[in-house]
Amino acid sequence: MDSDLNKYDLEHVCTAHPIMGQREWQAAYREAWSLYYTPTHMKTLLRRAAATGVPLGSLVRLLARFALTDPLENVHPLQGGLLRLKRPSERRPDLPRERLWVFWPRFMWHTLRTHAISAHMVMRLLLWKRAITRDPDARTYTDLALTLVRDDDDVTLDLLTKTTGARAAVAHVNKVNKLTRATVEGSHCWLRPRWSSAVVWATHWCVVVIAAAALRRRPRLINHGGSF
Repeated sequence: MDSDLNKYDLEHVCTAHPIMGQREWQAAYREAWSLYYTPTHMKTLLRRAAATGVPLGSLVRLLARFALTDPLENVHPLQGGLLRLKRPSERRPDLPRERLWVFWPRFMWHTLRTHAISAHMVMRLLLWKRAITRDPDARTYTDLALTLVRDDDDVTLDLLTKTTGARAAVAHVNKVNKLTRATVEGSHCWLRPRWSSAVVWATHWCVVVIAAAALRRRPRLINHGGSF
């Protein structure tokens, strides 16, 4: 674990990875944002929203925020905003102080550049939104993400088969489903569902009553002015 508590946020590496180094892990986090919020994928998200009835205006605002905050400000989108305020006095004590004639021109240039890139991205999103809204076939759009779930998805979809974590998660879900299904089937073999729930509730209240009786019989501790 990292000893610097300032790194315990949403975008810094603060613990060791069993395989990757710190720089490699940080680079993978940054790359994940750029791989997901590509122009092609954002168009696909807008098409899916139009096909499923999601308001496109709300999605445009979310896409602009989540696609721009990390590459422009190096922070998580939930920590970003419209205007980032900085002051030279807020610099960390272990870092050297910056000259005012160096800090403020760089800050102004960064602010202007950030807003120019943001305005360009918002305009592109609005143009895509307009084109999709005017498309007569927008409501009939479909792709793999919009298709119905099938029984063999856990062995055919790359999302669930290409990584060790995904395969472990699928195996855990299948194990839980198998155990719960066996429990339900075993209970149905001797009790009907209505009587089964009644037995569960009766057992629950019996436990509550027994616990209450045991608490009443427990001797009380009387404090005669001393301290324990």
